[in-house]
Amino acid sequence: MNRPDIHQVGVRDVDFGRGVSIVEPCNLYGCRIGDNCFVGPFTEIQKGVVIGARTRVQSVRFQVGKLGTITPVANLEPVQLAGTTVKSASLHNFDQVERLGVRIGDTVYVEKAGEIIPQVVELDLAARGRTQPILPPAACPVCEQPTVRDEGAVFLRCVNPACPAQIKERLRYFCGRDQMD
Repeated sequence: MNRPDIHQVGVRDVDFGRGVSIVEPCNLYGCRIGDNCFVGPFTEIQKGVVIGARTRVQSVRFQVGKLGTITPVANLEPVQLAGTTVKSASLHNFDQVERLGVRIGDTVYVEKAGEIIPQVVELDLAARGRTQPILPPAACPVCEQPTVRDEGAVFLRCVNPACPAQIKERLRYFCGRDQMD
């Protein structure tokens, strides 16, 4: 599919408080008016302004995914962010924790990734007081089996295929919309 040049796209409205709205005629993407087109004759694209908030990391819990990946999740002081109350945010992996230098008790800035998932994006070092380091667990927080870090990878994994958290997440994934057809 041939994407249009930015100069071919017509700007309808610019609202710097909320973002930019753009309307693109569908035929720029190769559709003709009257064709069955998933996007309709016109497509509206909106790019919102990133909204962040400042809060404190109260603790960290470890979430085990369907493949055994252990993800650190920061439990935060509740803060209003883009119309919702945020109480936790993803720290993604332990390399990210190290890169940001985040510790329990730190003041951090939180944004919504893709306007949905809260994530910690920055640390306020000037507000640092008494803190505790966030250490990767030596054992799975659910089944207590040893954890392994793949060589050259950023993820810490629980290698027990019978881990209750992995089974729960695999079942949740299997029961999802696109998997059980």
